[in-house]
Amino acid sequence: MESSESAEDVMAAVLDDRVDVLIADMAGASARQATALRNVKRVRPRLPVVVLASVFDDRLRSEVLPLGIHCHLLRDFESPELAEAVRSALRHAASARRA
Repeated sequence: MESSESAEDVMAAVLDDRVDVLIADMAGASARQATALRNVKRVRPRLPVVVLASVFDDRLRSEVLPLGIHCHLLRDFESPELAEAVRSALRHAASARRA
């Protein structure tokens, strides 16, 4: 597991194939975060992504769902929920590769 604070560090890890699943904390859901996710999905479109957010409203939904991000959790989640979201994202990515 690796943690990165900056979009540049995340992109470096993604480009180096060190990332099997990306957990993106969308606290505040800024345009910069959405742009970073778009860049990641452009470079590695099959990379599974789990989005964490305080509120998963229509605006955030409209930004992340078109990117193929299907797993999201509200920030008040429990650890087992995060683990299941990661497993689900990995299963979804594996089935998409087989299709």
